[in-house]
Amino acid sequence: MKTRTHINQSFLVLLTAIVVCALLAVTAHAEDWSLAGNWIVTVPAQTGQLILVQSILPQDETGLRYTALMRPAKPNYTFFGIFPDAEAATPYTGLIETGQENTFACTLQKYVMKQGQGPVAELVYLEVASVEGHLVDENTMEGEAKVAVFSPEQDADEDGFPDAGEEPLFCQGFSLTAKRQTMMPPYALTPAPMPFCEYGTGVALRFGAGGALWDQVWGAEPWVWYRDTAPVNMQFLGERAAGELETTTAGAPEIDENMVLRFSFGGQMTINAYAEDNPEEVTGQIVGDVDGVFVADIHAGHATIDDDGNIVIAFGADVHDDPDAKIKIVEKTGVLADVKQVGTWRWYVKGTLTIARLPDTPVQDNILAALQNNDLLLHAEEAFVLTGWYYRNGQ
Repeated sequence: MKTRTHINQSFLVLLTAIVVCALLAVTAHAEDWSLAGNWIVTVPAQTGQLILVQSILPQDETGLRYTALMRPAKPNYTFFGIFPDAEAATPYTGLIETGQENTFACTLQKYVMKQGQGPVAELVYLEVASVEGHLVDENTMEGEAKVAVFSPEQDADEDGFPDAGEEPLFCQGFSLTAKRQTMMPPYALTPAPMPFCEYGTGVALRFGAGGALWDQVWGAEPWVWYRDTAPVNMQFLGERAAGELETTTAGAPEIDENMVLRFSFGGQMTINAYAEDNPEEVTGQIVGDVDGVFVADIHAGHATIDDDGNIVIAFGADVHDDPDAKIKIVEKTGVLADVKQVGTWRWYVKGTLTIARLPDTPVQDNILAALQNNDLLLHAEEAFVLTGWYYRNGQ
């Protein structure tokens, strides 16, 4: 009898130990992580990834309710173009309530405005976002958001909330991921970026509707048609530099009511540095991707006639003020390998295109015909400017 009682007691002790261990394991697995802190939120959208910065503060010591404040790093005032007159917005503000197993629900609200007729801005629309999510781990959260949009008229009592019973103009769903901001190690110092502004000339070896190939020579004096605050500074290229630009037309050309032609192009620019004692020896090279828009004045009334009787039209700086292209370095070699691009390098041109004169053809028709017949494009040349910021490693 004593033996049986002893066995039962031992069994109960063992069972109790197992239950306690199981409870401890469940408790450890279901550890509640605090939402308090700063988070970087990313949201995939049709225009690309949206980035928002969110601060979450506890409202009390229970860790059940939090205040949320969220600002976009890339504002979307117009809601992807639906409200084109929207100009500004408040941050998202709202409440977060936590649930079981690190889940949470959140309501956020923001107001979007435009400049009014008087001194006070006018409300364009208001958003109410409802989010349900969970913490994947202590520093990562995921969720699904429903963003409802209301017109100002749907807040008739002007208390800042949609009136009871109002249905949103529309409601869209978004997925989101957020990562907690944590301490990061400091980065190594770099040399201070320096501005540069360099000049050159180009002649088209090939030019047509499909693209062009330009032979480029660097080292010209500053052009009077372009002024920049940066000094003339080609230290990273040296005194001898030349290269080429090859472009490919992207998309159909467009002609506006002023007879200004525009078409997008891509391509690559190659800049070669040469040895001082041997002009044939390439000592370093920079290759950059080019993304630009060709802009030309094809109005017959603005064209000129050269000494050979051919038509000359202008493109680039004589037609518009924007950069003609942006350059992104993709490869560096030799003595140029330590050049570091900082920000966008901008490319400006001022050029002319010579078109063969067709007898008994109005000048305007002649120009338009040349856009469809490369044989009529006789010659193209340009002056150019490349400007931006850079530094060299080891300086």
